[in-house]
Amino acid sequence: MERRTFLGLAAASAATSALPACKSAAPPSQPAASGTFESVGTLSQLAQAGDRLDTQVGTAPITLVKKPDSGDLIAISRVCPHAGCTVEWRSETTLFACPCHNSLFSPTGEVVQGPATQPLATYPVKVEGETILVQG
Repeated sequence: MERRTFLGLAAASAATSALPACKSAAPPSQPAASGTFESVGTLSQLAQAGDRLDTQVGTAPITLVKKPDSGDLIAISRVCPHAGCTVEWRSETTLFACPCHNSLFSPTGEVVQGPATQPLATYPVKVEGETILVQG
């Protein structure tokens, strides 16, 4: 085999094997719900944190958000649906930002800028008394 042919085949093989590996690392668009709700904080903690509280459900990082217009609570996964990196809240832009590929998400998890094409996943939330419960 000629050197040029070998190098061309090696480059093509490396390029095609790297793409599926990156794509398969992306998490599902919605977390798998176990059906059980777990305590993730209190209404007082959420209020003290400015209606945005970073916590976790199980081992998954989430942010609890109180919507200013309705007062409803939402639990947003901080796992980017593009590559599985943990997004960070950027108060200066009021957006979630992915440090891996620069995707941006609104305060409620909608895609503002790709490469992500799906929103951040959300979890069901309920409140019992002062306790905030999220379905994990």
